[in-house]
Amino acid sequence: MRLGWEQWHGGSIARRSSRRGSWQYDCVKYSVQGAIAEVKLDDLNTYNALTRKTVAALLDICAELHGRPDVAAVVFTAAGPHFCSGGAFGGNVPQDDEEYAPKLEPGASAFEVGVAENLPIARLLYLLSTLPQYKVAALRGKSLGAGISLAAAMDFVVAPERTALLFLEASRGLAACCSWQSTICKLGPMRMRRLCLLGAELEVRQAKHLGLVDEIVGTYTEADARALAQAQAVAKQSLEERCRLKTTGPGHGQLFPAPGGGDWEELVKQALASCPARPAPARFSAEMWPHKDIDLCMDGQNTAVLRLRSASAEGLLQALAEVHRSPQVRLLQVVCDGPSIGGCSKTLRRALALLHFCPAFTLALVSGTSALPMLCDAALCTPEASFDFSAEYMEYLPAELQAGRLNAKEAEELGLVEIAEHHQFLTDICRKLSECAPNAVAQSKAFIHKICSKPMEPRILEELAGHIARRMEDPEFQDSLRAVVDEAADTACHFGGFTVEDDAESATFTSANLGLAPQQTPYLGLPACDRPSSNTMRRLLAILPLCSALEVEVTVEAAWPRAALGAELLEGLAQLDRGADFLSELASFEAPDAEWRSWAARSAAKMTCCQGGSLYARLLSLRARHAYASAVVEAARGMDRADRAALAEQGLQSCAAGDPWALLQASGTLEVLCGDQLSKLSEHLAPTPSAGSSSQRGSPRQSELDHVLFRAASDEDSLEITGYADLGDARAATLLLRALFAAADALSASGRSGRVVFRHGTPGANAPRAVLGGYSLELMTRTADEVAKASDGPAREEAATSSCLQEVSDPAESFHGVDIAVIAQQFPSSASALCQLRDDLVLEAERPLAPWELTRLGARAAMRAVLAGNASALKGLQALGEVAQDYPSGWGRALSAGTAEDAQRARELMEEAQAIKTEDSLEVNGWQVPLKQRGVLSLLRSQQPLFRAAELLSREGVPQAVAFELLREAQSGQVPTKVDTGDPRLSALNAEASPAFDLSGRRQEMVGVGLVVDVCDRKQMQWVNKVLSQKHNALVWVRFQSSAALASLLQSALSLLVKGKPGPDVAKKYLAKLVKQHPEENLCDAEGEKLARTLFQKAWQKHSQGVPELLGGAVPWLFPAPSASLNGRMLADPERTLEQDIHQEFESLSMTFQMLSMRMGRVGQREITNFAYSARFHPMSFRMEPQVLSAWHEGISNAPARHLPLRPALLLPLPGASSGASAAGAGSTESTPAVHLVVLGSRQKLIQDAAALLEAYSQLFSSANRRYLHVAVSANCSAPFSAAAALRRCLRRKPLLELPKALQSLGDATASEILAACGAEVDLSFTAEDAAHCEKQKPLHDLGMAGATVLWVNGRLFQPALPLSAGILEHAERLEVEYTKGSPPESLMAKLNPSTNRDYLVAYALAVRARASVEAVQARSGNGAGEEAEQTQEDPRGMAEAAYNSVPEDLRLHIPPKGEVAPIRIFALLDPLGKSAQRLPPLLQLLHEELDAEVFLAMRPQRLAETPLKAYLRAAPAPKAPPGGLQALGEWDGRMSGARIELPPRRGQLLHLQLLSPEDWLCSAVDSKEADLDNIPADAPRNSPGAQVHVRYVVEALFLEGFAEDGLGRPATGRQLALTPLRGTELMAGDESMVVKSGYFQLRQRPGVYKLALSQKSEQLLRPKGLVQLADLAGRGSLLEALVAQGSGTDPYASLFTAASTESRETFEGGGGDPAVCRETIHIFSVASGLSYERLLRIMMLSVRKHTKCKLRLWLVANFLSASFRRILPTLSKEVGFEVSQVTYKWPTWLREQTSKQRVIWAYKILFLDVFFPAEVKRILFIDADEIVRADVEELWKMDIKGHSWGFVPFCGSGPAQSLSSSIWNSLTGKAKQEDLKNPETVGFRFWEQGFWKNHLGSRFFYHISAMFVVDLEVFRKKGAGDILREAYQSLTADPYSLSNLDQDLVNYIQSSLPIYSLPQEWLWCESWCSESSKQNAKNIDMCQHPLKKEGKLQNARRIAPEWTQYDNELQAIIDKIQ
Repeated sequence: MRLGWEQWHGGSIARRSSRRGSWQYDCVKYSVQGAIAEVKLDDLNTYNALTRKTVAALLDICAELHGRPDVAAVVFTAAGPHFCSGGAFGGNVPQDDEEYAPKLEPGASAFEVGVAENLPIARLLYLLSTLPQYKVAALRGKSLGAGISLAAAMDFVVAPERTALLFLEASRGLAACCSWQSTICKLGPMRMRRLCLLGAELEVRQAKHLGLVDEIVGTYTEADARALAQAQAVAKQSLEERCRLKTTGPGHGQLFPAPGGGDWEELVKQALASCPARPAPARFSAEMWPHKDIDLCMDGQNTAVLRLRSASAEGLLQALAEVHRSPQVRLLQVVCDGPSIGGCSKTLRRALALLHFCPAFTLALVSGTSALPMLCDAALCTPEASFDFSAEYMEYLPAELQAGRLNAKEAEELGLVEIAEHHQFLTDICRKLSECAPNAVAQSKAFIHKICSKPMEPRILEELAGHIARRMEDPEFQDSLRAVVDEAADTACHFGGFTVEDDAESATFTSANLGLAPQQTPYLGLPACDRPSSNTMRRLLAILPLCSALEVEVTVEAAWPRAALGAELLEGLAQLDRGADFLSELASFEAPDAEWRSWAARSAAKMTCCQGGSLYARLLSLRARHAYASAVVEAARGMDRADRAALAEQGLQSCAAGDPWALLQASGTLEVLCGDQLSKLSEHLAPTPSAGSSSQRGSPRQSELDHVLFRAASDEDSLEITGYADLGDARAATLLLRALFAAADALSASGRSGRVVFRHGTPGANAPRAVLGGYSLELMTRTADEVAKASDGPAREEAATSSCLQEVSDPAESFHGVDIAVIAQQFPSSASALCQLRDDLVLEAERPLAPWELTRLGARAAMRAVLAGNASALKGLQALGEVAQDYPSGWGRALSAGTAEDAQRARELMEEAQAIKTEDSLEVNGWQVPLKQRGVLSLLRSQQPLFRAAELLSREGVPQAVAFELLREAQSGQVPTKVDTGDPRLSALNAEASPAFDLSGRRQEMVGVGLVVDVCDRKQMQWVNKVLSQKHNALVWVRFQSSAALASLLQSALSLLVKGKPGPDVAKKYLAKLVKQHPEENLCDAEGEKLARTLFQKAWQKHSQGVPELLGGAVPWLFPAPSASLNGRMLADPERTLEQDIHQEFESLSMTFQMLSMRMGRVGQREITNFAYSARFHPMSFRMEPQVLSAWHEGISNAPARHLPLRPALLLPLPGASSGASAAGAGSTESTPAVHLVVLGSRQKLIQDAAALLEAYSQLFSSANRRYLHVAVSANCSAPFSAAAALRRCLRRKPLLELPKALQSLGDATASEILAACGAEVDLSFTAEDAAHCEKQKPLHDLGMAGATVLWVNGRLFQPALPLSAGILEHAERLEVEYTKGSPPESLMAKLNPSTNRDYLVAYALAVRARASVEAVQARSGNGAGEEAEQTQEDPRGMAEAAYNSVPEDLRLHIPPKGEVAPIRIFALLDPLGKSAQRLPPLLQLLHEELDAEVFLAMRPQRLAETPLKAYLRAAPAPKAPPGGLQALGEWDGRMSGARIELPPRRGQLLHLQLLSPEDWLCSAVDSKEADLDNIPADAPRNSPGAQVHVRYVVEALFLEGFAEDGLGRPATGRQLALTPLRGTELMAGDESMVVKSGYFQLRQRPGVYKLALSQKSEQLLRPKGLVQLADLAGRGSLLEALVAQGSGTDPYASLFTAASTESRETFEGGGGDPAVCRETIHIFSVASGLSYERLLRIMMLSVRKHTKCKLRLWLVANFLSASFRRILPTLSKEVGFEVSQVTYKWPTWLREQTSKQRVIWAYKILFLDVFFPAEVKRILFIDADEIVRADVEELWKMDIKGHSWGFVPFCGSGPAQSLSSSIWNSLTGKAKQEDLKNPETVGFRFWEQGFWKNHLGSRFFYHISAMFVVDLEVFRKKGAGDILREAYQSLTADPYSLSNLDQDLVNYIQSSLPIYSLPQEWLWCESWCSESSKQNAKNIDMCQHPLKKEGKLQNARRIAPEWTQYDNELQAIIDKIQ
């Protein structure tokens, strides 16, 4: 043992917990026989690892043996295949291992835990090494880490031939181990360094050569016997002789202190301090390296070369200092072919210290005489080399090397060098070093010398344990350890930049070329140039543009016909209100039909601005090339079919399909004109009454899908002309459109009211389907286990040499310059080898990286993108997408290569990226785009309002650049819902606070009540006094409003009294006396003001001196009177409900405080007020200043944001007035103007309303602000001459602001009186001037809302309650200014077209901007324009922008716009190796190229611990637009390409295809050419059928999600909702949905117009009102809200729909069976995906049919079925004897999604059972597809499950007694029989009987298998089991590593909430868990995968169930007959 080791101190090192006499350990066997002690490691589960329990046992043994002088020898042996596997780094540790964990104080740090965990092993090896007995060990198998240290602590070691010692610590990242103390004593520090740094694997003879093994025998048994014999022989000898034979303990081993007895670390620090540091770029630069006698350079990414040309100690010191400061260097080659180093002794010592502790692995290459190699970690020398040591060197060498001089042979015998001929040694070094963790080299060296330099004692042991603990905190350690523990990880990976080829260069390694550059040799297949260096070759082989062998293409069609180009363009132009103009252009078409598309495109271009430069035109083009409007067109076609069906039902004329036709409707009569009859449409404006009673049409009379060509005051009795035609048929379209426009002209000329409407018609037969865009194709690589399950038989043989040659000869076969085709042409005979080479290159590129190589891979990807972006930012974006989309093709290997500078920069970027805390985000014009809406269709929908608004402004002369700058980032403001009526608690308004009265006596007030009254009204004042006289839990204040002086006077008086000495009580009495003593109803007369002053003087003088002066004045009307606010909320009926409202508010706030666990006394008044005024109660509300309104009025403050931009040309002709314009100037930009329009309704009080409004405006216009007012009257312009007509004439004759005086006294005046009052001529005839003025106002008539007055302020519409005050009008102005986010700056407004009407243009622009903001919110959330969409707060903006501005240049890309201003600004933040990097680059590129988007991309690389991307991805490309813009779009042929992926061959790899489509699409694969989309082989020969996979999907329907509640706000649980189609629309499966307990429902239908119907006839739906449209291909985006109410009511749309009675629905009967035996239908549910599982599924169903006599109906999830299986399923079901129903369900948007296909299938088995099946199905039996049933399932179907929701079969041998109660299994009762059911081979794999599951289940519950279960759907739904499951799932999946077996783990985990009934165990036999003997009684066989057998699913089935093959053949015969 080493000198200086102290004796053992029993109390300080170990304490015994068990002795031999009371031995309690089962992992170690211990016995003493005479003088021999025997210790046997016996823990087979861990291969005798040093678990906590094993260490505790060995410590007890050592503690006892240290006190047993009677024991002379100890024998250590082991059970099992291996001696000791080292430390227990995870794995299958004993269940009770945790009991032996160190006991620490609560709150111990991770470091303290690490020290405590490592210290026992350190103590164990110390005690073991110092045992006084002679120790003998018999090794076996492999020993790792601490297992080697156990062997090294022995005095004699016997090992059989098959023994190996594995030094894997460095590859684990550990780099240090407390157990090394004994190993270093045997090996010495130099050998130990080499072995541990290289992760060496020593076979037994190498171990004997190094002294770790003493004797080699044949077998394990012989080794054990020889060890015992050796111990017995030594035990017989004397104590002195035994001590002489020992090789461990005191006297063995030497200390190796630092020179001078100092510390090694301090010595290195001094050496580095003596060398000034240089900047990183200069460290390996030849130009800046000052020492010409020493070369220092990089050779590759991680390798440095140090060549000694002369004997310069100073140069050596400087060079080694640079290496120490360069962390990227992992291998230092020291080339020693010059003289020995000399110079200053001090300098040389420092240089030797740096070499000795170089943080990189040092490899010496020696051809002369040198001593340096002895200080390197390894050395390679020529035979003539020698080693001579001077005095300086001696201090750094251990004693065994201080011989002075060694030749090459002697050094090799000592194990210190390798001679040159052993070139394989160099290859092994590089391979081993690549497995070593980066920091492990330096850590290992430091640790080894820490052990060697100091005597071992308890304090040192703790230091060693602390060193290990710190190392374990390093993330590198965790990465490395994960790679070792995870069997799927491949840690044998080369590090980037260095490899060694076993080629001619290595074979010719001699002293002549040692360490020199590679030979200048031409390379086959490359141009004749220098051979690349190893690093270049590394990158050349890694970056593989691989040839394609597999081609996968996906196209998506719609289930409806495509929309013609004209139809697509019409829907886009309708957004500009140019639809009628476009149709008019189409009607003028005269050219041949072949020119129809081009005509439509040119006509659309005419409708847009900017002479062909319109950006809206570009948007239209892009929409059309994605078939964006196809769903809208199909919805309109549904109304065509509905009307046709309704006519057919009534026996009326109907037109042929595809023909244009028109439907005329008036006063309940219908008339139809078809085809050529349309030319006479204008002659049929009086429809001929139909026979019989009034006819009904099938579609709604009016729809949002209508294109209105003419409208004149349409009502129910007016004429309605609806025309239908397909715009893809030129003749039909022009025929109809000409007829419709002619009819419109005729109606206009005749002055008749009515409407003329165009709707899209159904095309003729055989119309092609719509081909869609906006989706992506993903190919997911399957795991090794999945590949094994999918295999069916032996592996496919390799292709013949001839075909391989054909493949290799393909010109596309090129690997970055290595042209295999050229080589194949020159050497045809090498075809087979070349094919193998290609495959090897592919495998090399795809080989998984080691964890430390993955760590900074994201930074490398970002650097590559930025590098490519230096030439073109767009190329940088493409480069980013290229890597992410094809990552599985070897990009990981490619990115890991690079220069040393790349590695350093990557490290720096990773450090900077760690500061970015924001998650991946996409911000488009300020909108934080949700993850599920990051698709082209959703973004087109969201940006449509912006482009539409810019187009409207451009029409008014605003430049597009200015328009987009104005509009781009506008936000819809959120108007506060709370008001401040003078609350004194709001500090901001204390100066204006109203007098307040505390009616509760509390110091802190939660409830504040503001009373607003007209001070002149006695009744209102009496109400105030009544409130103030009562006791309330509230603070009450009063606001007096009036134009009279009393209002301000009284306000001042009360404030002085309340705040002064008189106090609140005196103030209340004062107010009561005033009201009581004044005799008049009007308190504001002169007597009232006098009385107020008198009473105040008296009240004040009683309590104080000096009466203050009261100043009277008006108080503006800002609130209605009387009214009241309650904590800022205006009350509806305060005079009646105030007391109740106060009580409810107080209770609500008190309860909230209790829920938040807060005491009011500890919360400040300010915080309480903030909380009370918050819009919603939230903890953050205490600190947030509330937003409040300073005025409030019904119809204005609470009005929904509705905007109607009115062009200046429309407003200017109307009667108007202005204020402040002359002073400010019409073109001034000092402030935002306000343009008002009042449209007076035709109410009885029309004149009074007009007078009051104009009076209010007179007061408002008294200020100097720029205001404009226009007034219109909405009454019809027709005889007789009415009061409205008279008022309209007055408005023209007299200035607006002078009219109030003239109209005030009129009241209900006649037209003559009105004209006389305003000074106009009394002429009651309707003049031409009146008619002309009416015509100007005609566009405004529709603003009138049922005769009510409408207010329009800068484009915003209000329908206020009258009267209005000037203060309220000003409040209406400020709503848009104060609460609209991002108000445009005046500098931008100044860019608008300067003109005399500029203020009107500004108002128009503001209106357009505001409407665009609101529409953008609706477009993003999916709300239609006609729905009542509640405005919600926008997501916080600027996160991605802030991240972009904060990241360094090397982590961002900027793609500028091509134009002056970008219409779209996109900020994206993403992980360059995340899923966003796969999906976003093609989307961003499309938006930039098509719509000139400006892109700011920031990258946030993440530290990786596993492969980041496991799938390939491609987005469906948009067809390229023809040159020439929109007008040339007709040249596009309408074809759309699918998403396509081309991949190279991959041996043994399977791929799974997944379509990534918009969330609301229901897609099914209808044609895949028999390809198995779940198992696509990637190794099919090129051009073979299997190598070309073409899949066609069809969008069958669109989904609709919603929430339903009843009138009390509760979920409408149990209701069954349906989308009832119009007549002529076919019902589809799944059109009904059960509302689950949470209120959620989901429906699906094809695009169309529907009514949401309720199956319960006793109830009715109150919301939604009207019809529901499914017409958005981008998805609705929002949830539909349904409100259910009791009772029945009339339904105006009932006649439009077919009946929805439950009697008419199918009964869901089954098929087959024997009715004489069983008439009942058994419903069986199953899930299958992929051809293999569908094959298993049909065999399962046949097995059920053969054993069951009842009818059967099979329910399958359509989402997963293949196209081929769906085709044969209907016929197959009839042949076998069962019925089939297919169900589907969209994954809810609010439920966390799964990404793995298998886990998605598991989820569908369990999560949606309550909604899959109609209410008629009461019970369901689930049977997995991979099962064979051997009994009648009627037994399970009728089994009583005791009121449980469901029943499952427990695992064999673990269920309750009831699961064994079957008559067949009666004999198998009791624990012993339960054990008999278990498979003994897999007992160790029964996870539910150990660890977490054992503790969770306890004794109450059992773990059940989910392969078969029964569900009582009635109980299931009643208990809300589905919601329970989904809530638990949502909670548990927050941890991505939970629910490893999702379908089983979830149901077993929540048994306490959702109990399981245990079914009999014979109903599920599984080979994995059940004994073979129990199989004979099994009623159902499950083909589960045996954990110890790797075979395919089909092979498994054939082996387990003999009848499986028979069933398979029988079914195949049926399928052959079908096909």
